[in-house]
Amino acid sequence: MLQMHVSHFLTNLLMILVSAKLFGKLAECWKQPAVLGELFGGVLLGTGVVSFFHPNDPGLSLAAEAGVILLLLETGLDSDLKQLLKAGPVSFAVACVGVVLPFLLGVVVMRGLGHASLPAVLVGAALTATSIGITARVLTDIGKLQTPEGQIILGAAVIDDILGIILLAVVQRQALSGPASWGQAVGSVLIVGAFMTGILLAQTPRKEKIHSFLKPAAGIFVPIFFVMVGAKVDLRPFNPFVAASAGLYGLVVLLIGVAVIGKLASGWAVWTKGVDRLSVGIGMIPRGEVGLIFAQVGLASGVIQGPLYSALIAMVVVTTFITPPLLKKVLH
Repeated sequence: MLQMHVSHFLTNLLMILVSAKLFGKLAECWKQPAVLGELFGGVLLGTGVVSFFHPNDPGLSLAAEAGVILLLLETGLDSDLKQLLKAGPVSFAVACVGVVLPFLLGVVVMRGLGHASLPAVLVGAALTATSIGITARVLTDIGKLQTPEGQIILGAAVIDDILGIILLAVVQRQALSGPASWGQAVGSVLIVGAFMTGILLAQTPRKEKIHSFLKPAAGIFVPIFFVMVGAKVDLRPFNPFVAASAGLYGLVVLLIGVAVIGKLASGWAVWTKGVDRLSVGIGMIPRGEVGLIFAQVGLASGVIQGPLYSALIAMVVVTTFITPPLLKKVLH
């Protein structure tokens, strides 16, 4: 029995890695970051279209967590501490606007649609998140990690995650959800910790040795993370032949609009001359794994129901997918 489970896990793992490599190369052929292809591969392999494996498989989820931690550890190693500290006050301003504005817009919109206070607050909280994993990978892929825009985005995304964890604690207490969601919150703490650890290790003489040691493992586990993010997309609620989907499409468009506007506005908190504010705003758009945590908290606690959960997931997915090509375009 154990041998059968191990064989099944390894088969799924191999399928994910082949998919990541194949679709990543296709994305690069179309002059897009590889991460976009990896996300799309996840959509095809997960519950969205073919259902080769369950997107919440514990073993694969653990491999994905290892991937994002390795990604952020490498990102920290590649970051310039002096540049990050220099961008600190600006990053803090960007993060604050990028949290407060989407939150307020989300609450106002949801209350305007007739939703109760707690679901409105949870949706607003989900709109505050920024995926440092997605943004860091895109900046690395296009060689813009060390630019002033890249360092401001990274710093703001880290602060965003810290503020998001605090907000998650407040929302979780109100929602009275289960311990599983706290496990996801701990995972988010580890992600921020991995980035900070990478920055500290970058100041040591062993930086290059550590980097070369991490590279093979990152090459395996990082693509798994992005494929698993894509695999969480469930296209079934968006069947155009089902009448109930019409209202859901409208809600999704509204949430995406609020999500994009709120983050684009954060770029205009940059006061440094010569920095492209639009690039900073776009870099803050992807919600990724952090937005998924808020959505799962709401579903697990019963605060939000199936349709609203699907709309939140769609918002997370669309903001994750549109960022790589937009960021590549404005930074090139």
